[in-house]
Amino acid sequence: MDSIFNFLRSDLFLSLLGGFAIGAAGLAIIKPASASDVTVEATQFISIGDVPHGTVPHAP
Repeated sequence: MDSIFNFLRSDLFLSLLGGFAIGAAGLAIIKPASASDVTVEATQFISIGDVPHGTVPHAP
């Protein structure tokens, strides 16, 4: 019984408890992405890639 109380007061348990509390607070503050979320935001992107040969005129 004493070993259980010693573990609950140990630095290992306190750091695990603190990490769990920080993680839970982070999840409460930042809403995680959901696969069933139906809101879609408009996105813009720039595609950079190779242009097929002969489609871009070259300067003389």
